[in-house]
Amino acid sequence: MGVVTVKSTVVTNQDASPRVAQQAGVGGAYRVREIDSIVAAAATDSSTSKYLFFRVPSNIRVKDLWLESAALGGSCAIDIGVYYADRAEDCAVGIVPGTVITAAFFASAVAVASAVTPTNVTNESGTYTTALRNQPLWQALGLASDPGGKFDIAATSTADAASGGNIYLKMGFQD
Repeated sequence: MGVVTVKSTVVTNQDASPRVAQQAGVGGAYRVREIDSIVAAAATDSSTSKYLFFRVPSNIRVKDLWLESAALGGSCAIDIGVYYADRAEDCAVGIVPGTVITAAFFASAVAVASAVTPTNVTNESGTYTTALRNQPLWQALGLASDPGGKFDIAATSTADAASGGNIYLKMGFQD
């Protein structure tokens, strides 16, 4: 085995002649925008309850997603994924509003029975790999083309809550 130097695509493009310009958010510099939201879960919320946190354009690039939660008790857990916007005016033409694209795209069955301290769940499910991070969200989701409109970032409970409390999500993205 020998010592090697491995260049990223960004460095390879800078070494090219002529240089290849990097697109913002795809190897090039960009500003991260953040959005955060809190949803109140109730002790009476049952399995498959859906909590809508953000409504975002279909073409953003999600850079990170953080979860924090109060102790919801029992065996409560949540998936965090993406739905088509549940408001017809924000949804792409021909799409049924509120339709799930993938309920566990970012995170799958994250335990929230006990309190959750700020935790990065960007790829907790193993689905949103680093190879997908520079793609627009619609493409990372595996859609054939950009449907336009907006997507809802949502948590879906996979078990009943035993006590109420807040669930907090914060997302860093590039648009």
